[in-house]
Amino acid sequence: MSKRVVFLIAVTIICSFNLSYALQLEIIYPRPESNLPSVDSTFIFGNAEPGSRVLINGRLIPVHEGGGFLGFVDVSDGEFIFEVTAIDGVDTAIVEVPVIIGTAKVNVPPDSLYIYPGSELPVYEMSVPADELIEIGFKGSAGCTAFYSTALDTLWHPLYDGFYDSLSTGSVFGEISAGGETDLVNYRRYVKARDLADTALSFIKYKLESSDGNELVVSSREKIALIDSELRIVEFTGKAEIVRSARQAGYVLLYQPPGVRAVYDGYEGGYTRIKLAENLTGFVPADSVVILPEGTRKPSSRIRYLRAEDHPEYTELRVPLREPLPYQIRQELNPSRMNIFIYGGIGDTDWIKYVPMDGAVELVRWYQQADGVYALSLELKDDWQWGYSHGYDGNTFTLGIKKRPAYGGFLQSEVKGLRVVIDPGHCPDTGAVGPTGLLEKDINLWISHKLRKILEKNGAEVIQTRYGHEPVDIYER
Repeated sequence: MSKRVVFLIAVTIICSFNLSYALQLEIIYPRPESNLPSVDSTFIFGNAEPGSRVLINGRLIPVHEGGGFLGFVDVSDGEFIFEVTAIDGVDTAIVEVPVIIGTAKVNVPPDSLYIYPGSELPVYEMSVPADELIEIGFKGSAGCTAFYSTALDTLWHPLYDGFYDSLSTGSVFGEISAGGETDLVNYRRYVKARDLADTALSFIKYKLESSDGNELVVSSREKIALIDSELRIVEFTGKAEIVRSARQAGYVLLYQPPGVRAVYDGYEGGYTRIKLAENLTGFVPADSVVILPEGTRKPSSRIRYLRAEDHPEYTELRVPLREPLPYQIRQELNPSRMNIFIYGGIGDTDWIKYVPMDGAVELVRWYQQADGVYALSLELKDDWQWGYSHGYDGNTFTLGIKKRPAYGGFLQSEVKGLRVVIDPGHCPDTGAVGPTGLLEKDINLWISHKLRKILEKNGAEVIQTRYGHEPVDIYER
């Protein structure tokens, strides 16, 4: 009797366990409803039950022994669904991830007028020089004629499809797709800013007109204006700032210190644009600079002499200027060299003095790279570069080049005596996310802890920029 009771209880437990079992399947990227670039294939990754099989839209994808997977899938523009299936024995889990590839395809009945919301350029407020070419236009129903007008006049001027492909016709007519429905097309034109606005911020108006005379009128998302024709100068304030190639884009100059001045060249969506040279501009957050009063002298300096001073642990290059100017430092490893570019610098260098001659620098050369761009090339004695500091001492640009430190020794570790800085990247931002959901900031921190312990065990002095998830700005690092 007791054996039957035990058997029944065991069966009940097993059945209950099987009923509650849920097969692991998680999609890390892309997130549902996200908008992906217009491409013919893209990737998707996540994690599933270790040992299970994973299919994405019917295609079998390799799965790592830990459960992570990464697959490339053919896609098409418009609304698209990734269907991910995990199979482990008789258990199956399915996750659908709806996304939009490119711009969602919008089919509009023939003879209807439609302008895609949010496509009306410019998409952010801007103040620009009068001669700058500005892209204007919108996305709207094909088979129509498109126009724009400005606050400068009440005339309607034509827009074109295909970036001036139809310039000679004076209008554009999109092609109607099969099936009796109309696709959207881009209506575009490049116009000098002086023909769009004056110094007062104003919207651009757009009109879409059908063949039967119906029309739809909208305004641009944001306003545009001309910058004052008077030369204006900006000065960096607060902490050292990064100069970017465009709004929220890559780096052009790193860590320009407070007091540096440059020519104001406009404003675009929260960023001030500065002119570094004739064909080079950069972008900084608008709140990181101040516009100086009219009549402020244009930043420039004639550079007459240089001085390389030797110190026990470093060699310092000193470049006297009339005022702090923007600069860029580039390192080369083969041969070991440092290049400095000073924007607004004018080469008139007669003297380069080495005090004394046994420092870290072998040779200093100067040249005028372009109008207003003074360049220095420093050939270094050591094949390795051990770090450097830079900034301004009053109006004198300084570059401190660290010498080879004393380290290692007979029967000692090769890192003994070295000072090593470990910077676990990211935080507070998470960085990338792996297939299992592991955050880049976490793995960076774990690796840094492990590396620090190894270095300290072998006699190195280690400085770690963060030991937990405390936020540390890039410049503070």
